[in-house]
Amino acid sequence: MFTTTLNPPETQHLVMSWTVRVNGNRINIIMSTPSGITIGAGYEDRITLNRSTASLELRNLALNDSGEYQLSITAADAQLMTGDCQLKIYGSDVRFCSASSRPPALFHWVLNGTLLSETGPELRLKNIQTNQSGSYSCQAYNNKTLRYQTSPPSVMTVLVPVSNVVVTHNPTDLVEFNSSVSLSCSSSGSSLSYRWLNGSSEVTASDGGSTLTIVNVTRYDQGPFRCLVSNPISHNFSDPVQLSISFGPEKTNLKISPSKDVYEEGSDVSLFCSASSRPPALFHWVLNGTLLSETGPELRLKNIQTNQGVPVSNVVVTHNPTDLVEFNSSVSLSCSSSGSSGSSGSSLSYRWLNGSSEVTASDTVQLGDGGSTLTIVNVTRYDQGPFRCNVSNAVSSGISHPLHLIVNYGPNRVTIAGRSSSNAGRYVLLHCSAKSVPPATFTWLLNGKQTDVHGDVYIIPSSTSSDYGQYTCTAKNDVTGLSETVHHVLSEDPLTENPYVMRRGNYQDLQGNDQYEGFCVDMLRELADILKFSFKIKLVDDGLYGAPEPNGSWTGMVGELINRGRKPGYFSFLDPFSPAVWLFMLLAYLAVSCVLFLAARNVLENQYTLGNSLWFPVGGFMQQGSEIMPCDA
Repeated sequence: MFTTTLNPPETQHLVMSWTVRVNGNRINIIMSTPSGITIGAGYEDRITLNRSTASLELRNLALNDSGEYQLSITAADAQLMTGDCQLKIYGSDVRFCSASSRPPALFHWVLNGTLLSETGPELRLKNIQTNQSGSYSCQAYNNKTLRYQTSPPSVMTVLVPVSNVVVTHNPTDLVEFNSSVSLSCSSSGSSLSYRWLNGSSEVTASDGGSTLTIVNVTRYDQGPFRCLVSNPISHNFSDPVQLSISFGPEKTNLKISPSKDVYEEGSDVSLFCSASSRPPALFHWVLNGTLLSETGPELRLKNIQTNQGVPVSNVVVTHNPTDLVEFNSSVSLSCSSSGSSGSSGSSLSYRWLNGSSEVTASDTVQLGDGGSTLTIVNVTRYDQGPFRCNVSNAVSSGISHPLHLIVNYGPNRVTIAGRSSSNAGRYVLLHCSAKSVPPATFTWLLNGKQTDVHGDVYIIPSSTSSDYGQYTCTAKNDVTGLSETVHHVLSEDPLTENPYVMRRGNYQDLQGNDQYEGFCVDMLRELADILKFSFKIKLVDDGLYGAPEPNGSWTGMVGELINRGRKPGYFSFLDPFSPAVWLFMLLAYLAVSCVLFLAARNVLENQYTLGNSLWFPVGGFMQQGSEIMPCDA
């Protein structure tokens, strides 16, 4: 059983996935999404997933179930949580040794570098003890060649099974909010780990897990507490321990029998008082502020008279209507109760509470019928309560059970949580949320086109170039008829191309090229040191490598390289070389032309002019030739 430390969430997790890594390969066991559950091959009848806590039960274990198990959870707010553990399956083992040898080799066995007395190709260990743990190897020896060879070591770990798990605690006389308690778990066995359970829920322990301390205990810390002790070969539970915690009294309640609005003089009436308390509370009775001599949870009044009055009881709140829409509906709450004022002549008084705050009359709140009726005009989501009615007279007071109103509203505050950039092949999850009662329904658009996703989660198992763009989520409330839309852009992120160019973990604290690391960055720095040049790493503005646009231009890195920040001019063909290079080329051209002219003038009669000298190199470059050429003397 793989048990997590998660408590059941208020909102169901979006995605839960269990996998196992065996021999370097990651194998899917089970994946739970809002659209259903997918179970991996070979696990169909062997697993049970608890969708509240993400715990996994794996049955019918085999040796090949050993491996590293990993749990990945995407919560309702798109937060990613992971956890892993190692499972080792142990079985019967006999050590064998073999070697290629003629004549057959003689075998000796070695434990932790010490030669054992056992010989032969097979070593059988019976009734093994912890002192037999260690590294085993065998030596093969040929008495003809006088050579020996030692096998690679094989490690065997021997553990003592868990037993005699006992929990003790101190002190034993506990008072709620004023006492602390320590529970200690002891056990026999080796390589032990501890977990504490309160009922079926796991709690966190201190002191390596063997001691659990609860500071300022409450009534909910009574247990039963159990300690689970385990090692790789066994586990065992302690007997449950119940704590006795004194608390209260509170939630004191008064009931009258028989229950009537008015009692006839001379009748018999019984009053019952109850309270939550440990140990049981002692009860005293008070009439009009005067302590009576009677004690106990029951007060019997025989032949009652008018000067005794009847305490308030059976306070009930009802409301109409029940189908409420924010800003469009009004509601009336009516309070009724049993009780009388006695000889004082005072009537019942009413007080309304919304949560812990008293409700008073205003432009949208009206009190009528002596305060027994509360009317709210154009309700809002903040008028859901809980509403309670407090009724009192000269004898006693009573309060109704809380009443919650269901006010339909929204959707509003629609947001999309998830990545804003991603690499090709990466898993992407977008979560659309909205404040809405009842829960809103969702539709998704990608770049203005309708998708087949109609839930609050948009999952891209492996992103491609077609998945980048603007995502539009529309939330709609079918009761209020309202809807709201929000947009989210997902772009390609070239910065996470590990290990070529990456941002450092603390890049926010750095400037310039120091923000980056990786293979390409290291290569640039080495080249800069050798060739003595400087460089600046600039991220592409739109996060794309580049794609052609309908107008012939390019986006991304390709577009920036083409544009280079300006439009091409008449002399853009000069850009491949610097002005200094062009200058040296011009000087070389003039020098060659002058040399040709001087060489041709060595002949006394020659029509080869300086213009011909300037034209001759140009003709050579352009492979056009020249009618007049210099003549060698």
